[in-house]
Amino acid sequence: MHRSVYVATQCSLLHCECPNHTDLTAPWKWIFGVIFCILGSFGAALGMILQKAAHNEHSAKLDNDQIKCLGIYPQNWKWVAGFTVLVLLPLPLDVAAAALTPQSIVAPLSSITILLAQVMAPQILGEKIFISDWIATMLIVAGCAASTIAGDQCSVDYSLEDVRLLFTHEYFVVSEVFFGFAIVLTTAITLIVIPKYVAEGPRNLTYRALGHGILAGMYGGQQNILLKAFGQSMLRILFKGHSTDAEDWVFWMLLGLTISLATVQISHLNYGMGLIDAVKYLPIYNASLIMNSTFAGLIFYQEYEMLTDAGIVVSVGAWMVILCGVLLLVRPQLDEPGPNPDLKHMSDHGGGYQLKVEAPEEKAGLLKEMEGKNDRLC
Repeated sequence: MHRSVYVATQCSLLHCECPNHTDLTAPWKWIFGVIFCILGSFGAALGMILQKAAHNEHSAKLDNDQIKCLGIYPQNWKWVAGFTVLVLLPLPLDVAAAALTPQSIVAPLSSITILLAQVMAPQILGEKIFISDWIATMLIVAGCAASTIAGDQCSVDYSLEDVRLLFTHEYFVVSEVFFGFAIVLTTAITLIVIPKYVAEGPRNLTYRALGHGILAGMYGGQQNILLKAFGQSMLRILFKGHSTDAEDWVFWMLLGLTISLATVQISHLNYGMGLIDAVKYLPIYNASLIMNSTFAGLIFYQEYEMLTDAGIVVSVGAWMVILCGVLLLVRPQLDEPGPNPDLKHMSDHGGGYQLKVEAPEEKAGLLKEMEGKNDRLC
């Protein structure tokens, strides 16, 4: 058995009090961590909206042989600006928030990104947002708020030696086996099963976007584990003079894995973003990120030890509410266009589209053409 970084004291209804040890907890850490997380959400929301705008412009010019791209990433200033705002600007805020605050608290606070994206998307992208979208968004935010309240409230500073022990804990090892299986299964369904067995059309695009959003959130949850440990090590080096941390191989392993997982995460984020509207896709991605980050933090950092049975029940209930919100967002995208339309067109507001045609054969031809365009991200 490995030692726990927590020593539980008295417990309230939802969680136990933080250990009375100056090296483990300080109230100001939790407060500043929440503030940094909220500020970082602004950059994340704006960055994703700008990247979606770049995909929209790219989709409208797919027939132009002169268009330039790099893999799935359109080469225009909006995508570069979006990447800069999404990654570079919030990065120090996210690192600080992860270092100062339990991951089970930081992750649900990312729901602020969902709200901001829902406000920005209609203004910047011209996308329509309906009452059902707002209801779904409120469900996701409410679930995230409940998860935050029930989560661990302690700001624990983990040394690199603690991180070594946490990596070898049996609960984490078992959870990573299930995570690896889930990644392989979800990837196979998204990249092989859906394109092969689901008919071309809105349902195909929505299922693929859902898969990419889930995958991006899963990789993001794993990345946040490493980002927290790396961020705390950086703070010790910069402000406490612990230069020995930079000489430890674990420090560089954390940095390398964080960058690798972030690269895969952004790739799936962009794949899905090119398929359906931002008001549908971004809440799905953020919900996946929140749930995966919260669960990963509970297991890896053993934050579950500070939760009571009631706290666990509230957390699971909150995740179910988030899931309901995601399903409500996805469902309208699965409806096929009506049988009596009189206009054919591809939406100017993203990869998601609505067909309005007079003849079934014309509809089938347009569906095939648009499906091909969405596959040709670059």
